[in-house]
Amino acid sequence: HNLKTNINDFLKNDEKDKFISIKDAMILNDKLYLSYTKNLKPKSNCLNLSLVSAKINENDDKITLEAFEDFFTYDECLEARFNGYQSGGRIFDYKDNTILLTIGDFQNFIPAQDKNSYFGKIISIDVKDKSHKIISMGHRNQQGLYYDKEQDVILSTEHGQRGGDEINRIIDSKNEISNYGWPIASYSTYYGYEDKQIKKIAPFKKSHKDNGFIEPLIYFTPALGISQITHANNFEKFEKNIFLVTSMAKRKIVFVNI
Repeated sequence: HNLKTNINDFLKNDEKDKFISIKDAMILNDKLYLSYTKNLKPKSNCLNLSLVSAKINENDDKITLEAFEDFFTYDECLEARFNGYQSGGRIFDYKDNTILLTIGDFQNFIPAQDKNSYFGKIISIDVKDKSHKIISMGHRNQQGLYYDKEQDVILSTEHGQRGGDEINRIIDSKNEISNYGWPIASYSTYYGYEDKQIKKIAPFKKSHKDNGFIEPLIYFTPALGISQITHANNFEKFEKNIFLVTSMAKRKIVFVNI
């Protein structure tokens, strides 16, 4: 049945493009979490990727939602050209009472390599005290995310620009932020509009390793239009290294041996 919610209170500044605002949903314990593009400054269309949560109540087989509240947000925003494309937004249950969240670059090349920016990052957030840390950087648009508890491995899928879609193993290091190269290193190519200034910021060096970044486990050129990744064990008994990856451009599911 339909549940009454106050979610539109959070989308009120995206009246024109509500259909692309909510990015992902996850239920953890007794709460529903939603990621969405938050328009902090509607006049300049300045957005970020934030989280709201609502408590789920079950009474006599009837489910109700309490009011959504801000769960994770911040003051930083970027003036996105298309109301928050390349925003990431995938949520996944992690370990030690934390969740993982992907935040894309919102079509801006520079912030992904800025450690003081949330954009182009994967972060972990404590569900109890909301403390958070940046796990990885150098991302463009990480639309797929999976944490394998048995093997303690984070996998993420990421859209390249023109080609260069990636599957990455995300390293959660206590000592440093793992860097995956975007936009300095990428197996992408240019669309054609890029001028000399953009190409200086985004040189798309092909080798990640030779330039001090982490190589993708697998990359796809031409692009798949890569989306979510999940373990094949979630559907049937496969070997533990078989994963399923969805392709929007090819409209198919790809079996990947990692």
